[in-house]
Amino acid sequence: VFDLSRLSRNPIVSSMLRKELEKNQVLLYTNDSNVDFNSDEQVLMYDFFSSINQFFVRVQRKKSMIGKVSHFQKGGWRGGTYPFGYYGSKIDGIKRLVIEPKESELIRKIFDWYNNGVTINEIRKRLDKSGIKPRRGQFWNTGTILVMLKNDLYLGTDEMTDNITSPLNPVILNSRNENLRIIDDELFNTVQLKIEDTLKKRNQLTKVKHHNILLRGLL
Repeated sequence: VFDLSRLSRNPIVSSMLRKELEKNQVLLYTNDSNVDFNSDEQVLMYDFFSSINQFFVRVQRKKSMIGKVSHFQKGGWRGGTYPFGYYGSKIDGIKRLVIEPKESELIRKIFDWYNNGVTINEIRKRLDKSGIKPRRGQFWNTGTILVMLKNDLYLGTDEMTDNITSPLNPVILNSRNENLRIIDDELFNTVQLKIEDTLKKRNQLTKVKHHNILLRGLL
């Protein structure tokens, strides 16, 4: 490995790896040196530097998360793949979401289709024929479309979890930006009711067909 921090970022995993390497008499090479687990001194140094590396990884992660929280609170994008319908642009020195015209038009069509009784599977077929690809992969799937239909980011509302400021009591942070709105409240809420109604009907059909299911209520 390049250095010990690349081998493991967890003290339990690090200990398990050391046990296996030691048992099989494996030499561990890093960019700067190597560790012979037959040597008590080198094993001690391995444990020491592993702990130091894990400490710095935790500190770096905390700094990164604090930066993300601050960025989000200023109206910046929380990170990750841009949701369908948006792209990223640096505005006033902050990376923000911006509506993508062609994709946002397709988002409106998806909501209208579903609201007018078109099934998610049929929507999937229409999207594949449209020539516009999803964020990942070449073809659309029903799960992705359902997530999009339930995504309140299209109302201009975004959220992220802050588990750094108070690790024992994570806080959901919310951000409101009308410039990100693609769907109006009435259409969005109507679609949510239709989705909820469809899921209830599916559950009811399942209960009628299959009476004794071990994991009912858990899945």
